[in-house]
Amino acid sequence: MRIIAVDDYALIRKKLSGNSPKLIKTGVQDMLHLLENGRRFPRVANSERQEFHTFIAEIMKNPDDDVRKWLYHLLCIYVDPIDDAKLIQDTIGNVPVEVQESMENVSWIAAVCAVHAATQDEFDTLVKAGRIQEYLTSPQLKLAASAFRENPFHTIDKPMLEAAMQPDDSISSIWLTKIFSNRFLPILQRTYYSETHGSVQTDMFVKLLKHPDDVVRKYVMWAFAQESGGNLVSLIPYVPPQDALSLEPGVLKWYFVKMFQDRNFLEHNVDLIQQVKNGLPKMKTNVREGILIGCGKLGYSDVLEDFLIDWEIDAWETDENLLLRLYEYFVKNISYSQDFFEIVKSAIKNMDTLPSESLRLFLTEFLNTEEGKRFMDKANINVYGGNVQFNMGGKNKQFNYSANREQQELLLHKIEELKKGLEQRDYDIEERLDLVMEHITYEIEHRPPTIETSQIQEILDKLDELKQAKPKDRGKHLLGFLSLLSNLLTIASATPAFPEIQAFVSNIVHFVGSLGG
Repeated sequence: MRIIAVDDYALIRKKLSGNSPKLIKTGVQDMLHLLENGRRFPRVANSERQEFHTFIAEIMKNPDDDVRKWLYHLLCIYVDPIDDAKLIQDTIGNVPVEVQESMENVSWIAAVCAVHAATQDEFDTLVKAGRIQEYLTSPQLKLAASAFRENPFHTIDKPMLEAAMQPDDSISSIWLTKIFSNRFLPILQRTYYSETHGSVQTDMFVKLLKHPDDVVRKYVMWAFAQESGGNLVSLIPYVPPQDALSLEPGVLKWYFVKMFQDRNFLEHNVDLIQQVKNGLPKMKTNVREGILIGCGKLGYSDVLEDFLIDWEIDAWETDENLLLRLYEYFVKNISYSQDFFEIVKSAIKNMDTLPSESLRLFLTEFLNTEEGKRFMDKANINVYGGNVQFNMGGKNKQFNYSANREQQELLLHKIEELKKGLEQRDYDIEERLDLVMEHITYEIEHRPPTIETSQIQEILDKLDELKQAKPKDRGKHLLGFLSLLSNLLTIASATPAFPEIQAFVSNIVHFVGSLGG
């Protein structure tokens, strides 16, 4: 068992603790990728595992169907003996009317139950507790229950497989693709290959590529993306590259995942890459994400270097999640490309002006790693007395990356202590919230260069939510507001304005700490 690296988990934590559904989903996908590749938390209880369980509990309540679907996928892989029962009970507790689950998500919960059930009786009990049997047929349940484990109490025969390929049963069809693409179950696949004379996989994929439900077609393309690593050859006879660009976005995303991890194909189809490059700005966000997922799986490639550099330099990309994926690629492959090096150096040099909070946090975390320290040395970044200076063309720009770290930690500790003490407070404080708004406005007016407009607006919006919330809900909103201040302080530690922003946060924390007392 390989342990999840501290640096890897730190980056995932930043995504899971944010407010953006796209970033939360990416964090879940990143953790899933680690689990799929054999990484685990230490067997003994540790703070990272406990924190991760807290994230799971919060994400289960997320109103975004796609976020929860990926969480259920993760729970089919993540088995934790310390808190396994609670995770599953919480999962089925969110089925289906209470949070308006889609049928697809209900079937994912059935898969979670099957992975964690030791017997047929235990599975039946979980299914009934979630009322899942009211939404799925028996064949659908059996297929979902067999996708992530060799399940002795759910026998699947050839007639059931053939029925699952019919156009009137989308749920069975998507689970059929999962069964035959799941690389964790070679024994299960061999059993089915024997049962169906080894031909069902290709026949099934080809037939389901023509399914009337675009969700099924998306799952089929996803399944192709998992098969045979990055080799596109098996897919080309059925969807030639020149026809792929006309696919609907959800299907095209996974075609690109497959295509952009196939080194041999990319090297022999440079013209197609140029065609994709020309169409990037008009492509749907999820399609562009598929390209970056594929690039990330492939790693460094000469063919991709100019393609990705131009993507960043053209400056049309505004999606926070995709900007983060781009820079994650640059950082992971920084030793292969001087251009990647210069892009990252420029971003760090202008950290306080970057358009994405998540990108700033990612780069800050990178500078905290051993690789980041080596990068600072190579970039001619010198550390003097806790301050970081960039030497650019004879001009020094002070970069307070680690300045006043002790004071920062003390303030973060004060915020955490304040959070713990809020549970016993009385939050009927309308008039005093007006004073907080005035106080923050005063702070901002006296420190105009230090805090970005978007951060100011977010602070004021959070306070407005707090003011309008019902008294019984104000504790939750105060906690969210304090978390926002913690994030602002963390970002500030990597900007030249750190002392001023720290003073700003300190004053606000002191003022909020007096509320309700």
